[in-house]
Amino acid sequence: MSAPLCLTCVRLRRDDAAACDAYPNGIPLEIVGGEVQHDAPYPGDGGLQYLRLGEEAAPPGRAKRLRAAGSEDDPLVTRLAARLEPAMRRAFLAAVRGAAGAVDLAALESALASGQVSAAEAVLQLERMGEALRAAADPLLGRTFVLGVAAGAQAANLRSGLAYGFDLVNPESIAWVRARGAQLVTEVDQSTRRAIQEMVEAGIREGRAPDVLAREIVEIVGLRSDQVAAVERFRARLAAQGVAPARAEARAAKYADAQLRWRGELIARTETQAAANAGQTQLWQAAARAGDLDPGRTRRVWIATHDDRLEPLCEALDGEEAELGGPFPGGVMDPPLHPACRCATGLVIK
Repeated sequence: MSAPLCLTCVRLRRDDAAACDAYPNGIPLEIVGGEVQHDAPYPGDGGLQYLRLGEEAAPPGRAKRLRAAGSEDDPLVTRLAARLEPAMRRAFLAAVRGAAGAVDLAALESALASGQVSAAEAVLQLERMGEALRAAADPLLGRTFVLGVAAGAQAANLRSGLAYGFDLVNPESIAWVRARGAQLVTEVDQSTRRAIQEMVEAGIREGRAPDVLAREIVEIVGLRSDQVAAVERFRARLAAQGVAPARAEARAAKYADAQLRWRGELIARTETQAAANAGQTQLWQAAARAGDLDPGRTRRVWIATHDDRLEPLCEALDGEEAELGGPFPGGVMDPPLHPACRCATGLVIK
């Protein structure tokens, strides 16, 4: 197996590392995995083959965007995951904004006037947000998982992941994606419900007008409790400064949206890194079962990103080793160690 050419191809799309100009609906797995080097015509490529960055003029801004997706110093698995972060962020924001936009404000106002938190929750129908997020996130997690498999094959100089049965319909891939997708939806759903419950209870306790409270609740759908508290502090600060109510409400709404976009960034980074690292680890374990890696001589090593954003927890694990199927010190199996973690794992062969 040779290293896939995709990462240095100008045709690769920044927001979807599983697609390119030649294969907009998905690069064949045999090309992503390196079994086929796409420097010659291949079925379905529409006459477009590998074009190395810098060999010819790239489309305006394309090369710059590609390099910005992940530092060239980062491990391959990190760079691949970074390319799908924008798509994951958009999936989260679309699910949340779609759910918020579908809320019947008059019905919510009526529910709030009754003083029943459960009635307000029923009107919000937050399950729609979870359904939309699951439908969009699961395919992205699956594709990132497969890209992690490709990164693992290259890191260990192994055959393509396809040789070990890894693709988008592999049972292990599907099981991991379903479990992770369910975990993501549950976390977002529960944290959103908790934040809304607290806001409704506070609003009723403080005697806020139902119509005002209804608008404010819709603005914070998708946020955590600490983010809602930040929005409320911002709103109170504007009132204390004597900002006109209409102007204050508009600014508070923009602040809430900024908080939502920030949460989208955290989720996108965390989930894509989790999927890619899981795919890489499962590929190594499959290779060991097939006899292509000697588990007695092969260890995983934790790789932290050393810059001014390095977390102490990550720094403590940097360079630590673990068995192919075993945990790192502290019981951690794979990155991410915390939200937006930028760690990865590599291989050490003794």
